[in-house]
Amino acid sequence: MKLSTTGYGGVILFVLTIFFYAPGCWNDFVTWDDYSYVVENPHVLDGLSLENIRWSWSTLSQANYHPLTWMSLQLDATLFGTEPFGFHLSSVLLHAVNVLLIYSVMSRLTRSPSIGWCVAAIWGLHPVHVESVAWISERKDVLSILFGLLAFRRYLKIRIQEDPSTINSLATDPVLHFWFVCSLLSKQTLVTLPIMMILADYLMLSDFPNPNQKDQQEVTSHQLKAIGNSVYRHIPLLVMSLIFSVVVFFAQQQGATVADLESHSLGQRLLNGILSYGRYLIMLLSPVGQYYFFYPMEPLTWLDWKVILSFFFLVAMTLTGVVFKHRHPWLLFGWLWFLISLLPMIGIIQIGSQALSDRYLYWPAIGIDLIVIKLIDLIIQHTIAKQNDHRDNYLIAVCLILMAGLSIKTVTQIQTWRDDPSLFGHALNFDPDNSVANNNYGYWLLRNRQFSAALPFFEIGINANSKNALAWRNRAICLWELGDRNEAINSLMHAIELRRKTLTWRSTLGSFLYQTQRYSEAEQYLQESLNDVPDDPAAWYHLGRCNESLGKWGEAKRCYQILLQLNPGDAQATLRLNAIPSQER
Repeated sequence: MKLSTTGYGGVILFVLTIFFYAPGCWNDFVTWDDYSYVVENPHVLDGLSLENIRWSWSTLSQANYHPLTWMSLQLDATLFGTEPFGFHLSSVLLHAVNVLLIYSVMSRLTRSPSIGWCVAAIWGLHPVHVESVAWISERKDVLSILFGLLAFRRYLKIRIQEDPSTINSLATDPVLHFWFVCSLLSKQTLVTLPIMMILADYLMLSDFPNPNQKDQQEVTSHQLKAIGNSVYRHIPLLVMSLIFSVVVFFAQQQGATVADLESHSLGQRLLNGILSYGRYLIMLLSPVGQYYFFYPMEPLTWLDWKVILSFFFLVAMTLTGVVFKHRHPWLLFGWLWFLISLLPMIGIIQIGSQALSDRYLYWPAIGIDLIVIKLIDLIIQHTIAKQNDHRDNYLIAVCLILMAGLSIKTVTQIQTWRDDPSLFGHALNFDPDNSVANNNYGYWLLRNRQFSAALPFFEIGINANSKNALAWRNRAICLWELGDRNEAINSLMHAIELRRKTLTWRSTLGSFLYQTQRYSEAEQYLQESLNDVPDDPAAWYHLGRCNESLGKWGEAKRCYQILLQLNPGDAQATLRLNAIPSQER
């Protein structure tokens, strides 16, 4: 079976990917970030407009800077409306295009369309990637990797021409730089992409001489020169990566998502990183277990057998790749692709409280998929197809068997993302004490005004992780609705203490304090909230009422006037403004 990057092989891949992922288009939004990204975000729901595009390029909302992701979601709202179907459809289509791009990139990189087809096929149908595709909030993943693959494809197109003047144009190629910047403006996942290109120069594209040559000194000199030339060609991309790394760290700091050393010590992060590499490999190579939306951190020590086993496997695999780098360069290349691509997400700089995430494998998995397919091809070459007859056919046949198994698990995994009860209930079935799953399941009940049913889930979430600020916040709302106002205020104060930079919660606390006639305290919290979100109508209203109660008529008048600027014709603001004594107006 001969496959080409422009023939029917691509059509088959595209159709298969759409076929198996299409059921996810009928999934609902989930409360885990989808409401912040889409459902309750007027900048997205109103679609593409100059005002919303301006917002996309200026906001650090969701502790990220990804204007192209926001614009893609706005485009969905413009084209398909505000129902989840259109958002899911776009993510599925983008994933299918990514499969085609991997087919093209790996075919060129390995100089084998069959290898490229198989790598793309098992990558596209692997269940570990369902989170990136089925979760609307992870649009940033599929979009960032699409642009990154276009950048890598452009690099290969120039690089394989073997013309030194053309190769050196990589340093100034506007198309390559454009695609890379677009990737970073979607999500900063691929800050390591320039390193992948340098590795491709070194290992896959024969940029360096064979060390078996007699003059070892000449070989070493040539290698150092070639490395220097490769690094030089990618300096602009490396600078872009550095700039965007600083940008995303600042955005995460502003969003209070970067964990401090008190929450997770550096030692714990290193141990978790070592173990996570091993767990990621198991997820990729043995996709028969359960995939969760959230994997909590667990206490580890340097004597933990899982950490020791993972560490020695990482070392052994790296040494094996180095030993065989000349006979089988794809082994070291694929392995370093996996290790280096995962490094920014491995948890040394801890974002949130998760130990690892399925979505973090969307790009790094390509390296392991390359190794798996090349190993299968090598085994076939040395056993049943020694003369190279029908070798591609055997490889495709084995790949089809793998695809059949992967697709069954993928379809099942897509169904777990159907809605909140499916997603969070699935996690709780296997991990009843999962703090995040309990909080999110409770929040779904809270949104449906089932306050008594929701409260126990928040309690379990807090018992599992006393620093879960969201669970404390949601518990406060439940208690307030159930009439336990003092405990609700205490719970919300504790949530704010845990997440001091989340000033918007102070607006809720201010309204609680106002309704319990603690006007001075309410005024303080409302003002702090408005310093962060000055266009919050509810906060301006409650601040105006507090000022009225404190006899600050001028301040109350100003609050209602600002509220009317935000919401012209607001009946409550107009009523309260007219209620201010005439001599104070």
